[in-house]
Amino acid sequence: MSLFKKKNPENKKNEINAASVDLRNYTANALREIDRINAAVIIIPKNPDNELIEAYASIKEKNFAEELTLDDNESLINMSGIKTISNNLEDENGIYDVSGITIIKGLTKPIRMVASGITVMDKDSKVNFISKSGITAEVNFSISEAKIFSKDIELDNRFIELLPDCSVVLGCGDIVFNKDVTEESIISKNIYFIAAKNIECSKKIRSAVMAKSLITNKIISNG
Repeated sequence: MSLFKKKNPENKKNEINAASVDLRNYTANALREIDRINAAVIIIPKNPDNELIEAYASIKEKNFAEELTLDDNESLINMSGIKTISNNLEDENGIYDVSGITIIKGLTKPIRMVASGITVMDKDSKVNFISKSGITAEVNFSISEAKIFSKDIELDNRFIELLPDCSVVLGCGDIVFNKDVTEESIISKNIYFIAAKNIECSKKIRSAVMAKSLITNKIISNG
């Protein structure tokens, strides 16, 4: 989320840390007060005057992945927490700055995005990622349902059987498969598992789980 929203921000810290930093409304004097910027994306005005250019250049340290030049009327849409993005867009021409957990499904209108946190998109969606950090997963089916768990989650075979086809199961902690979970229940329908930490399962379903999962840390055998 950008920290710069006010038209005339004058009281700032010398160091700015944010996913995206929008400097379009800053004066030259305000820029001179900044010593360091750490961001995935820095947004600067499309037609700055010489004083503004010199003030921006005087910032001692700028650490960023992308630098964007935007018109004043191009919007930056900040989205955080848990959200789903589809064709019901706030602004088709805006840049979406997303953090937290983002599910993108059936998005046929291409958008530009700065993504951090956990981002999952289906095969129907069209996104131009300006920058990506954290976890980004693309599944090869149209997402029907997303089950999101904020902590460690333990899954049994009945839960998996009841999931609709083409579901995503996202665990912000560990995902643990009970020993009653069968390989058939995992591979019989399109289900994709995403674990922000570890996945724990029995050796008999390990291969099926690995084929259907994104694991950011490691997979652990529990028997």
